[in-house]
Amino acid sequence: MTSPTRNEVSTEGICHRTTATGTQIVERQRPRDPRTAAQRETRARMAQVARTWKSMSLEQAAAWRAYAQSLAGALAPTPVPFNVFAALAMRALAVNPSAPIPLVPPSAPFSGDAVAAELGAGAGEVVLLVLQGNAPGVVTEVLVQKLASVHRAAYAEKYRSKGFSAWVSGGVVRVPAKPGVYAVAVRTVRAATGQSSALMPLGRVLVR
Repeated sequence: MTSPTRNEVSTEGICHRTTATGTQIVERQRPRDPRTAAQRETRARMAQVARTWKSMSLEQAAAWRAYAQSLAGALAPTPVPFNVFAALAMRALAVNPSAPIPLVPPSAPFSGDAVAAELGAGAGEVVLLVLQGNAPGVVTEVLVQKLASVHRAAYAEKYRSKGFSAWVSGGVVRVPAKPGVYAVAVRTVRAATGQSSALMPLGRVLVR
């Protein structure tokens, strides 16, 4: 049985929902969980990351606490050590599912790779002509966001990953896409540690 959302009281499949106009009685809906292959892979990686976290030594745990502390800003709270570890580990596994999860924090910062690409579109695909490729040990993640129209804004949290690859200057990266308007962005990732750059928007294309 799932838990009711905030402002809802659930009784025998019926929700009493508090709204601005009063209390509504509605049938309780089950949350949508399509269990796609991608979702199953992500959940398996999350379970692997959690097991690895629990198996750490005292020294490894202390190192992650210190690393999390080092990421705190003057006006920002210290990140939760597990969240820091999990973010890096999940990204490292996304790049290479068979790679070992890093048990120690990164020893050096990573500000990103100076990649560049010319954005275009073909029939049923987004096309990127690589103008400047990755340094050794670094890969580029391509992310796209389908927009309702050319006038719609793109939001960082709505981009969806379309995979990682090591870019080579002069190469071409093709991303299958249904017809529509897409915002396209990239970020670079240090494969061994999972460290990543900030999201770098490349522009918009119309896929026919």
